[in-house]
Amino acid sequence: MAEQKHAVILFDGVCNLCNASVDFVVRHDRKDRYRLAPLQSEVAREMLGDLAFDAAQTDSIVLIEKRGTSMQSTAALRIARGLGLPWSLLYAFIVIPRFVRDRVYAWIARNRYRWFGRRDTCRVPTPAERARFLAVLAALLLVGCAPAEQASGDDARAAIRIVFVTHGQAADPFWSVVSNGARAAAADLGVRVEYQAPTSFDMVEMSSLIDAAVASRPAALVVSIPDTAALARAVRAAAAALPVISINSGAEAWRQLGVLAHIGQTEYEAGFAAGERLRASGAVRVLCVNHEVGNAAQDLRCTGLADAVREAGGTTRVLAVDLADPDDTQQRIVNALRSDAAVDALLTLGPAAADPALAALQAAGRMGSVRFATFDLTTAVLEALRDGRMLFALDQQQYLQGYLPVAFLVTYLETGAVPGGGDVVRTGPGFVTPDNAAAVMDAAARGVR
Repeated sequence: MAEQKHAVILFDGVCNLCNASVDFVVRHDRKDRYRLAPLQSEVAREMLGDLAFDAAQTDSIVLIEKRGTSMQSTAALRIARGLGLPWSLLYAFIVIPRFVRDRVYAWIARNRYRWFGRRDTCRVPTPAERARFLAVLAALLLVGCAPAEQASGDDARAAIRIVFVTHGQAADPFWSVVSNGARAAAADLGVRVEYQAPTSFDMVEMSSLIDAAVASRPAALVVSIPDTAALARAVRAAAAALPVISINSGAEAWRQLGVLAHIGQTEYEAGFAAGERLRASGAVRVLCVNHEVGNAAQDLRCTGLADAVREAGGTTRVLAVDLADPDDTQQRIVNALRSDAAVDALLTLGPAAADPALAALQAAGRMGSVRFATFDLTTAVLEALRDGRMLFALDQQQYLQGYLPVAFLVTYLETGAVPGGGDVVRTGPGFVTPDNAAAVMDAAARGVR
């Protein structure tokens, strides 16, 4: 139990939306009011033992304070009030009858896995976060607060545990599809898979997660390598200790780090292909909206775009944005469009930037006059393509970036064989356009595109 001065938040530890909310609380709890624990943990079960609450029913966040225990919308509003201004202003919604608030809350809770995805195990606190969590790192690694994905199989397969550590944030729609692929492979092959990621694009935190994963002694590890310099030590140490495959980011560095294989798309070539398409459509001045400047993969996309456009005599410009603040992202794009009337094309490097970009085009009065394309798919991106508001989307088929490394590592552990022949195993890019968007939407609805 936490000290009396701390309120305790119990949350669904495998829900991406819930973990994103916890990340928000950790960032904004400046007065250190809260302690946290997954509802699936033994700590939570003990705390709820006298409250007649079933911890297996993880549809509700639970807030335990000196004054009592609250759940669902009331808990969320009381947590917001405890964070101080401006978030405490949300507490004004408490005047809405609870049955109305809770009905909306329950609707979101019922759909949270389908809309935002889920983790295979509860989150592992980083060293900086451990003081805020009641379920400590050792307990999470050794006991686990939720079962890893596993299908029935022989004893040798059932003993295989593969850990993913990527840079994708918890609620990112792209990475939830990667996780779906990993879980499907685990179910098909009868092994266990765990998926972990830092709370933001933080290479120190990611390096710590890799170290912690290796210390837990899995059979193999899957990592993304968005910043080679920052992650080189951790990845090299991991590759010296166990089989490692990299995915998504790291196509330019995996060999030198001792990794067995890399699965993904080569980002420079993908950016170049996007530039060729935009160039063929008549674009001569392209804005590359980069939401992770410093991520080698994102930077290479903008570089490839620039080279392709330059070959035709056009120019490009990189616009840095922070997707943690979608309103600011939208305004930055609006300002860029208004300050440079020559911009006739816009490329975003991920689907989470697509909505702010579409809103910016509308606000700037440039919808239809500026060609718009993005990397990767979401339902919103597919709908924009279907409706003709977007020229194309590059699809790296990230479901395969979750599924294939599990299959490759199981094969390697059992036979010593490594697919790929020393080259990157490419999952993309493919192109989705208004012509084929409807056909892709069904697969996206099932979480596999």
